[in-house]
Parts: sequence; structure tokens; C-alpha cells
Amino acid sequence: MTTQQKKTLTVSIYNLKEGRDTFYGYEDCNLNSEITKRTYPITVSQTGAAEKDQKPIISGLRVDPRVQVIGKDVQISARITHPFGIKNAEIEILGPTRDDRTVAFMQPLGDNFEYAFPTFGKAAGKYTGAIKATSNEQKDSPGNGGAIQRLSFEFSLTEPKNP
Repeated sequence: MTTQQKKTLTVSIYNLKEGRDTFYGYEDCNLNSEITKRTYPITVSQTGAAEKDQKPIISGLRVDPRVQVIGKDVQISARITHPFGIKNAEIEILGPTRDDRTVAFMQPLGDNFEYAFPTFGKAAGKYTGAIKATSNEQKDSPGNGGAIQRLSFEFSLTEPKNP
């Protein structure tokens, strides 16, 4: 017998804090400046998706520094988890020109994965990226290759300011 409970899910959207131009996480929100709020009735049960069917969870994506300047590495990090562990996290970054493409593996530090994107010689403009996380294979189903999850992001590179 499955136990079910009725719950209410509340979703709020907030303005960014002053001086923030990009949302990276809840800490960027001004909790005193709510734009909208909605509530939804949901039913919660103890029956969830089987671990083998779950995709990795990518959370806490950060792109530092907030203003990226050509010549300084852009630090990209995220927390990536899965019940069977993470096999790898691949990052792809596309620049403003057609031939500007970087593909690399992020470095694991526990559940956190990091990549330092070198910007020396790169063009100013908008960059788009994606993290592709692959979980380890399930031990009782070898050959399935693991589950895959993707998360996209973007940032802009600017020319360094002259002193």
C-alpha cells in the first residue's frame, strides 16, 4: 500500500538584488522584491522513480567572476549527484564565432565539478555552454552507459579596461 499526502507547492519569482545582472542561484534574489507567487496542490507518495531511471542532478551552477574579462580564466562549477555516482561531466562552450568551440571534462572534487575556461586570445562577446553529466552504470545492468543530464548556461567576455 502506498502512502499519499496532499501538499501545497508554492513557487515565487523574485527580482535580482541590486548590482546583480545574472541569476546563478537563490542568493542572487532580493527576497523583499517578489514579482509573482503561485501555489499548486500536489500529491506526494513514497513511490518514486527507480534509481536506474533517475538522471544526474546538476545544481549550484556558478560562473565566476560575474564580469568575465579576456585574459582571466572563467571558473565554472556545479554540484552533480546521482545514486550510482557520476562517471564524468563534460563541458562544451561555444564562442561568438563559428569556430570557437571548447570541449573538456570537468574536474571532480567530491560532488563538485570544476572547469577553468582559459580566455586568453578569445573574442569578446556572448558565450553559451552546456554541462553534460553521465552517471555510472548500474551494477546489475552493465552496458546501459549510465543516465545523462544536461544543463545550459551563458556568459559574456569583455575587453579588459585600460588603467
